[in-house]
Amino acid sequence: MKEHWDSLKKSLPIIIFFVFSVLFYGPLSLYLPNAEELWFRIGEVLKIVSVISLIAALCMSLFFFVLPEKISSFFRKLLFGGALGFYVQGNLIPVSYGSGVLDGSAIDWGAYKTYALINTGIWVICILLPFVLAWIMRNKKGLITRVLIIASLFLTAIQIPAMISQFLSYHPNVNANVSIKKEGMFDYSDRENVIMFMLDTYDEAYFDQFIEEEPTFTDSLTGFVHYDNTLSAGAKTIVAVPAMFTGKPFKRENTYSEYLEDVWGQDNVLSVMHDHGYDVRVYSETMLYSDDVINYVSNFTTEGAKVGSYFTLAKKLYKLDLFKFLPHVLKKRFTFDTAEFQKAKSDTEYILNDKSDASTIASFRKKGLSVSDDQEKVFILYHMFGAHSKYKLSREGKLVSSSNVHDQCAGCMVFVKEVLEEMKAKGVYDDATIIITADHGDKNKGEHPIFLLKLPGSTEAYRTSKAPVSLFDVAVFLTNIVGYTLPDQEFGTDFLALDEDEVRERHFFYNTSGNSRVVINEFATTSDASDEENLEKINTFEDVNGPDTPYVLGTELYFTTEATANRYCIEGWGTNTGFRTKLRGPYTRMDIPIQDLPETGNLSVHYGLYYRGKKEKEYIVYANGEEVGRGTITHADEKEGINFDVPVASFKDSNILTIEFEFPWVSKDEMEMPAKSRTQTISFTDMIINWDNE
Repeated sequence: MKEHWDSLKKSLPIIIFFVFSVLFYGPLSLYLPNAEELWFRIGEVLKIVSVISLIAALCMSLFFFVLPEKISSFFRKLLFGGALGFYVQGNLIPVSYGSGVLDGSAIDWGAYKTYALINTGIWVICILLPFVLAWIMRNKKGLITRVLIIASLFLTAIQIPAMISQFLSYHPNVNANVSIKKEGMFDYSDRENVIMFMLDTYDEAYFDQFIEEEPTFTDSLTGFVHYDNTLSAGAKTIVAVPAMFTGKPFKRENTYSEYLEDVWGQDNVLSVMHDHGYDVRVYSETMLYSDDVINYVSNFTTEGAKVGSYFTLAKKLYKLDLFKFLPHVLKKRFTFDTAEFQKAKSDTEYILNDKSDASTIASFRKKGLSVSDDQEKVFILYHMFGAHSKYKLSREGKLVSSSNVHDQCAGCMVFVKEVLEEMKAKGVYDDATIIITADHGDKNKGEHPIFLLKLPGSTEAYRTSKAPVSLFDVAVFLTNIVGYTLPDQEFGTDFLALDEDEVRERHFFYNTSGNSRVVINEFATTSDASDEENLEKINTFEDVNGPDTPYVLGTELYFTTEATANRYCIEGWGTNTGFRTKLRGPYTRMDIPIQDLPETGNLSVHYGLYYRGKKEKEYIVYANGEEVGRGTITHADEKEGINFDVPVASFKDSNILTIEFEFPWVSKDEMEMPAKSRTQTISFTDMIINWDNE
């Protein structure tokens, strides 16, 4: 028995080295730097790695405990050699493989033949090293065991500071705290229902084509009026949705998040419906709402996304872990797309993406409508992916690998038809208020969406109206249902009172594409919504803090919808997509006025980076006319971003920090082209400038 305990004591440090490096810290080292992009929390990862590590350590300990010393001595050396190989592979010789590791893109394995040979050689050396050392030390009893124990403890210990550092810099996904439950999606009242289908990007032109192809579809639209002269409140989605349900457009008077807090914190469609006894359920995208909505939308929760299968999450986590630690020749089967983590998520959460419509349709076809007297009044908003790309919905409403916009539009309408038919079968159609619309259109500026309405008790045949409707009118109409007058409705009116030939000035707020500064242009028209040429720009709303706003050192700025960094963008910037801003062309410039510029030392500049490309992108960065950095960017550089120092001495007679990026691989002739036509290079998400006096 003593021999078995001695064998275990000699093996335990090596077991700890392997388990800590590969099974415990390995997954954490991948999760912590990427936590902002992942939906699950650190606590869930710790549960998984702790349980797996404990089980592995116990099994390995039992294995070494039962073996005779002569056999366990061999396996100790083998375990150390393997653990050393994993450690070297994961920490000293990692390769980015372009972007294929995390986004599922194909990796050109043939381009790594030389690396494969070198990598295999390194692994052979690591595995054979303890056996070679044992032969060299064969005349010194017990020395090889002491060497392996000391080396194992040392290599374990030196990883701990790195792990602590990553924990200290851990930034969780802030959007993961609010989630939308799927529950109740098809639970209707047996008395009063207000049902709204909001099909993202569904243009009036797409509906016209669909009706041409499927003329009998309108037979299902008993009581509906098709208002084919409807103007969007705004575009794109981040502008359109809050404006439609609050009546108040985003005018850049503050940041986007402050705007959301303001409009959702006041009376709006959802809060008014709730206050008048409706069970309000919204199936949409959390980024369009503030936390206030949780108080009056029953399926919004602060619980965050939940793990549906810890087994699946663990399997995916360790698949990514093995890609990092395995030798090159074994990596091919472990390439990974972070979308695979979605499979571990509880299916109780509503996620709006290119697969969500098919999922919603499948769920409806499986469960159907449930009608009960549990709630007297129900309001449900289905915000669907609609006509948005990527197209993955067939005409039959099923998920496919590739579709097109017209088939996807048809698939959405098939779902709408099936819901309407079941409402009729369940006896709740006639008394329901039903809206079929879009947040905005797709053609031109997205100004012409579909809009169809069925009022309670309406039994007439489907018809078309030319009344000049605005999606700003939705807020007025829905709150009128409960007899409430929503205040401060500058752009909305009671469209039911409009004549078909009425001349009305309507307004449309457009988040200009191709512009990094998130400029909102206000347009007005008295023409038909299909007449894009007669949209007259009457106002431009930019960041209330302009380019002359002094920058306070240590302030984090954003290239997101907040656009606090974009105010300083001068040249070479492309589209602000909402969570990043793209750079376009060979040259990019920012002018940043520094408040209280220090007299000595350096300014330390950090840019948060977003890059999913496969190829390395060469860049040179200048500050105040002097080169301060150059290099190449790959997807692996995302977590570090771009960092450089600017000597305070480089400031001459001004406090303006001019930062310029050059991309030598892009032709300089592109500077003669419009920004939106230039080559897209990389994207930035945030930036911060600190003072370094050392």
